[in-house]
Amino acid sequence: MLEGSILRRLDEAHREGKQPLNLGVYYKNTLVALCHALEDFILESDSAPIVITAFQRGKWYLEEAERYADIAKRSQQIAIMAAADSTWLEHPTSNLDNVDLVSVDSKDPVAEEWHLIILSPNYTAMVICQELSSDDYGSSGQPESDLERKFYGLWTFEPDLVRETAQIAIDHIESYNPELAKKFHEYEHKIKPTAATSEELATVVSRVVDYLQEGQTNISVPAGNRHRILDRNLFSNEIQAFLRMAQILDAADPTNPMAATEVVALAETMGQLLDLP
Repeated sequence: MLEGSILRRLDEAHREGKQPLNLGVYYKNTLVALCHALEDFILESDSAPIVITAFQRGKWYLEEAERYADIAKRSQQIAIMAAADSTWLEHPTSNLDNVDLVSVDSKDPVAEEWHLIILSPNYTAMVICQELSSDDYGSSGQPESDLERKFYGLWTFEPDLVRETAQIAIDHIESYNPELAKKFHEYEHKIKPTAATSEELATVVSRVVDYLQEGQTNISVPAGNRHRILDRNLFSNEIQAFLRMAQILDAADPTNPMAATEVVALAETMGQLLDLP
């Protein structure tokens, strides 16, 4: 993880005393599906969240700018971080009153990160990842297909973890725009996030699974082993989506708050003993 990155700062805060992070590797096609599913719930609910994103480069934001105009209508405030491209300030979405663009330096570690942080009183979710470096890819080198790019990080619905990450992201924004950071800190302090209801979680998780399954049918890379690897990554996240929901529901049960985690640990151990993939 890059020094000074949001992901590293979060990871360092959880190395001692706090619950460790469940970090994994995600392909870009998986992250696109996850982010679209999590964003869709903003469009379908009255959560009116603050949203903080990092798109790496302005060109990736421009691909989503029309979508973010709709998200802005249902959000309190949106901050978008990216290394600026020549046209990213010119899109109409960039001029909306509740949308602020933060042009990060190309050498800023956040320019290598992909984040979606959604914080409201009744809906919290996030994807926080960092792209692998050329050294991380090893002898195989960086992939030719954009969908095969890999990112290291996590996604979750946990309110406390989402809020903690939002605070770190706002602190990073402060180095570029102190007034914007102050405004976001004021919004964040007023929000008292709680876990979503089982019905709301079921709706979001169903959407996550739908998007992931759609991604499995639209992988535009050559068939064979590369296709299977991408497909497996999507399927793994379908399972993770149900686990995330179970963990949130378990947390509300004082008699056995670790049930889902313990069942997963047992299942993984059995799978290893049986030499299952």
